[in-house]
Amino acid sequence: MGIPMNRNTLLRKLIAIHARLRHFLEFCFSFRRFRTALPRRSRGAGFTPSLETFGANVPSGLDELSRNIRFSPSLERLEVRYAPASDIVVGGLQFRVPTDFQSQNGIYSASSVVDVGFAPGSGTFRPFLQLNGNVSIDSNLGRFSASGSVNAVASGSTVTLLSAGITNANISALTSTGLPGLTGADVTVKGLTFKLNTISVINTNNLPSVRLQGAVDLYGMSIAVNDTNYVQINSGGIDLTGVTATVGSGALQLGGMTLGSSQLVVNYATASQTLSVTGSSSANVGGLGTITVGLGAGGTQGLVVTNGAFVGFDATVGINTQIAGGTFTSSSTMTYSNTANTFTVSGNATEVFGTGSDAKTLSLTLGSSADAANGIPATAGLVIKNNRLDSLNAKAVASNWAIAGGTFNTTALVTYAAASAGNPEALTVTGNASVAFGTGDSAKTLALTLGSSADAANGIPATAGLVIKNNKLDSLDAKAVASNWVIAGGTFNTTALITYAAASAGNPERLTVTGNASVVFGTGSSAKTLSLKLGNAA
Repeated sequence: MGIPMNRNTLLRKLIAIHARLRHFLEFCFSFRRFRTALPRRSRGAGFTPSLETFGANVPSGLDELSRNIRFSPSLERLEVRYAPASDIVVGGLQFRVPTDFQSQNGIYSASSVVDVGFAPGSGTFRPFLQLNGNVSIDSNLGRFSASGSVNAVASGSTVTLLSAGITNANISALTSTGLPGLTGADVTVKGLTFKLNTISVINTNNLPSVRLQGAVDLYGMSIAVNDTNYVQINSGGIDLTGVTATVGSGALQLGGMTLGSSQLVVNYATASQTLSVTGSSSANVGGLGTITVGLGAGGTQGLVVTNGAFVGFDATVGINTQIAGGTFTSSSTMTYSNTANTFTVSGNATEVFGTGSDAKTLSLTLGSSADAANGIPATAGLVIKNNRLDSLNAKAVASNWAIAGGTFNTTALVTYAAASAGNPEALTVTGNASVAFGTGDSAKTLALTLGSSADAANGIPATAGLVIKNNKLDSLDAKAVASNWVIAGGTFNTTALITYAAASAGNPERLTVTGNASVVFGTGSSAKTLSLKLGNAA
């Protein structure tokens, strides 16, 4: 006798009767599972499952009905279930936590440190990245996120790459072209500061490596590390494989000087880990104006940095400026001292002052060795400090200058004094000099000591020497010696003070000698001497 109810109603009642009936329905959804679950004798063709097969306690009449049910197995969406795991593999990368991930719909999450490495297969798992904070891995989309720092650990040391974490990082991109557009933490590589913008990972000969691209900061210049160049982190350490030849942005900042970088070229020697910068540049320097600089030109090396440490800087330099009102010109060499924080210009230079036929040229040797014959010490040359002309001392030669109608010559020392307290900048020449006047047999020469100390015996005060200011010979005072001059048939001698006065109010320029002198007339026992006081007071 049948029970008047449809099949769905019957199924609902069967499920409600006993939990074991649920097992029966589940087995019906999988033929393979169904066949495996049955006794061997029950696997033949034409088998009709019954509730008693599964040991169900079936009320009278229901078992017979259940034998007449035709089952049509179908797949339904599985309920979400927690699946604990400490390792998962997504996109060829293995993610590992010390405990277990939480999993929901293919998204794995953890709030502990997550190590990332290539899935090793049967090999050893070797992490190269470390994710911190709240970490999630979406196995459906192949992406991961971390709220804390992302660190490289491939070298055995922890190197922070992204201090603010990362969102929706594409695993496929990470293992191929790289994750672009990142704002990374500063990474120190070979003593240089590197700023990353791209991260990728690669496994070469079972050597997992983290590869970074971005830019190296070198004395204010941003030098790209891209194309086939990387900062590479693996078990061998942190290496820079190369840099782009041109400067991406920024100027070369060295010793307070700003050198334009648009025409500079960068070379990196991997074996010696040396960066060299060469090319044409210029800078604006206080007291000198614009100077042209040729790094690596004329046999110079340019800027050289090894393992991030300054090795040297030298370059050609062109200067055309006004010093003490005159025109100062130099094509020479400029070096930089990293300890003194100064630039030094050495080589040949000229200072031309005056105008027209009165123009005079002082030939300079910047940075000369000592000249004992002329009493000139070694000179430093032209020194730039804090991007200003700080000092200038050089060997100076004046050849055949016309002063007060005489011919002036000197090989001496020239020094620079900056403008101060209302006084203009000046060049001062000190040392040995001479002035000759007259012609032929009547020519006479005064031997001068420019910038002499006081000579009490001869009543000569200390002298300043020859001073150039405002594009002219401003003053000349020196110790002067006249030896055996023939004047009016007598013999004239003096060791005295000589001073210069420029042309003024129709009066020509002149040299004046003041101090003790003598003139001797006659010979032998009839010789007579006049002791003179040149320029005495009334």
